[in-house]
Amino acid sequence: MPELAAARAHVRPVRRVGVIGGGTMGRDIAFVHLLAGHDVALREADAARLDAAVAAVRGHVARRVARGDATEAQGGELLARLTPTLDDAPLADADLIVEAVVEVLDVKREVFARIGALVRPDAILASNTSTLPIAELAAVVSDPSRVVGLHFFSPARVMRLVEVVRAAATSDATAAAALAHVAAIGKVPVLVGDCYGFVSNRLSMAYLAEATALLDEGASPAEVDAALVAFGMPMGPLTMSDMAGVDISHLAQPGLQRAYGARARRSPVVARLYALGRHGQKAGKGWYRYEAGKSGDAARHPDPEFDALLAEQRAARGITPRSIASDEIVARVVYVTANEGARCLEEGIARTPEDVDVVMGLGFGFPAQRGGLMKYVDDVGATRVVAALEAWRARATSEEEAARYEPARWLVARAERAQR
Repeated sequence: MPELAAARAHVRPVRRVGVIGGGTMGRDIAFVHLLAGHDVALREADAARLDAAVAAVRGHVARRVARGDATEAQGGELLARLTPTLDDAPLADADLIVEAVVEVLDVKREVFARIGALVRPDAILASNTSTLPIAELAAVVSDPSRVVGLHFFSPARVMRLVEVVRAAATSDATAAAALAHVAAIGKVPVLVGDCYGFVSNRLSMAYLAEATALLDEGASPAEVDAALVAFGMPMGPLTMSDMAGVDISHLAQPGLQRAYGARARRSPVVARLYALGRHGQKAGKGWYRYEAGKSGDAARHPDPEFDALLAEQRAARGITPRSIASDEIVARVVYVTANEGARCLEEGIARTPEDVDVVMGLGFGFPAQRGGLMKYVDDVGATRVVAALEAWRARATSEEEAARYEPARWLVARAERAQR
């Protein structure tokens, strides 16, 4: 975008960073900035949580030293730039504030209102929210033009992707500075528009919705995951769900449903897993059972307890399970996810198909050999993808099911151009 290119020429580099919230994301974001050479003030609400956050950062530094990636002296210098704090005062002179508190709108708005009045008028105010619209946070700041989303992916110290979320009020200068800063700390920025879930979580919504629909119809978690791994994904959608936390999926559902209606499928199986405390790998069971003391594939096992639960759910809804071929599993999961990517494009939330591809590639591990999610649609042929979606919609037995397969206008237009 020309206006952003022009604004980038006048970007003032970020030197001092304030991170508010020392949980899993906040402590990693602080560590990433320390590695990049920034002074970081890490703010927490109580001493116990602050101590835990600092201990985690120290642990990351110690592991770098142990691996030989840094000397003892360099590790000490890095930690010397960290200022743990229980009050806001050390944040006042920050060039950039990154809010990483709990994913609750009212809590985040309170932070933005308080910090917006404290920091310099030229400081950038950023949220690490993964779902909440940035405009709703910016509304409590006197100058919303300096508010932007910086959605890091977990674990932030490892994952390279950062969605830079531009709200309607975000200025060219703020967007340009955020993009430049993300690149400067060694991450890959993708500029996206403002909506519930941005691009990444809309893709995730579609990806998991179709995977759980396949379970309802007769597939097992292992069959769904194996088909997607054979396609080239680093892990299947149910393994990914267990790793992220089934509770996270369940708690995100109401917001997604408010924003996207029937497309945000509420799986009764997810709700049941949540109610039973089967919250995934951290709980020892979710879609699978996890063996203590082991990791990766060695720890994960199909669970007869889950199989019985799934059979009960199918019976309660009058579903007779059927055998589902791996080709159908891959086509449905990939095409439905690509269809949501197409909706992001037609709404202007994603700027280009390549941006969707970067999000799906770096955020979910979409196989590089497939060229990217939207590139894969072009290779398969938009006409074929639209025809498949329409066939699945024609056999749908509910409004919710039909909504998942309604082809996006962007995709239909692509198919029509291909037929000319």
